[in-house]
Amino acid sequence: MTHSHRESDLLDQTDTAILDALRHSCERGDPLPRGMTTRIAYRMTLAGLHAELAELQEGTLSSLRSSGSDNPTCTDTATFRGSAVSLMIRVRRQDLLDDDLRLDVECWVSIPGTRVELWLDDSHPRALDADPDGRLTFTNVLPGAARFVIRPDNSPPVTTPTVQL
Repeated sequence: MTHSHRESDLLDQTDTAILDALRHSCERGDPLPRGMTTRIAYRMTLAGLHAELAELQEGTLSSLRSSGSDNPTCTDTATFRGSAVSLMIRVRRQDLLDDDLRLDVECWVSIPGTRVELWLDDSHPRALDADPDGRLTFTNVLPGAARFVIRPDNSPPVTTPTVQL
């Protein structure tokens, strides 16, 4: 037996008003954390790519903060290591005349010529290829949550945890 939807089976204005009130109540009482939808989309993309997650190496912390950390540690360098590739980054403040803070993110990847992507909150990635020495620099970067995706030839991509620049 098939069931066809009649207009009376659909939500009416009262149902919509109740659902709207419930949504607003949830948003006030337990708001969605900032950047949550971006992180969810990223994790789903990561799972679809079968990418490896690089580890932030201990002892390299010197202006980065791991996202979600209760006690962020200030640093200006960090090293991420995957099974086949590693990435070291150094964050430097640009000297600007106005009050806008911009950063330069210098990177060294262990495989020269490798493409590295910088993913910032709610934006498209910026991508650069490392030079023959494995070096590249992202300039004019706004501070905020960031992660890197390393794309070595003939290997799955490697992504870093999200850090605060």
